[in-house]
Amino acid sequence: MKNFLINAFIAVTLLGLYQACTPPASAQTAKLTLTWTDNSDNEDGFILQYKTPGSDVWVDTEIDLGPNVVTVNHDVPLVSGGTYWYRIAAFTNWYGNYKISGWSNEAQWQALPDPGMPNAPSQATVVLSSTTLIP
Repeated sequence: MKNFLINAFIAVTLLGLYQACTPPASAQTAKLTLTWTDNSDNEDGFILQYKTPGSDVWVDTEIDLGPNVVTVNHDVPLVSGGTYWYRIAAFTNWYGNYKISGWSNEAQWQALPDPGMPNAPSQATVVLSSTTLIP
């Protein structure tokens, strides 16, 4: 049985006090760390697949996973509140004859929903705190 542990790290950088509250494009991704249990000793590598929110199609990652690799980082574009699915299989290559194990369990991670634009402050007041006479 292959197990996944998914941790997510999302970095958001504020653009400035007077600019729109939209994080830069590079911050609209999540770095997911996937780990699994290697249950064989004869694989040539692993195949990692994922599904993005709203899709039923499994996509192979471009990550080259050699034998005995049990951790991988994968950057995905964020979809507000979207659920991401991952699975992995081991494979062997015997003179061009590829054999693929069954797929692991499907691990999932869900992005936080976009909080939207914050409400504007109100009831601002100005109070004179001191005076200085300029000659």
